[in-house]
Amino acid sequence: MPCPASGEIRLAMIRQELESTSTSNDYNDGPYTTNKTKLKDACHGVYDIINTNNAVDDRPNEVSPAYMTEWYDYDHNATSGGKMD
Repeated sequence: MPCPASGEIRLAMIRQELESTSTSNDYNDGPYTTNKTKLKDACHGVYDIINTNNAVDDRPNEVSPAYMTEWYDYDHNATSGGKMD
């Protein structure tokens, strides 16, 4: 499951999504880390490159300041369907 489309979204689980390697290893069940996670670093691709196969509205814009809402519907393992603009 990708990041939720609405409601509460958690920074630690965004990191899990970013470090996931498949659809069964993602936001809800991704790799757990005890390393500190920063929203700004997540939005700027520090933990992994932002997947542009997501629609523009469904991925962080990599512009400061960073907001949690930028992650709604983000799917790090999306293979198609995204729009560049």
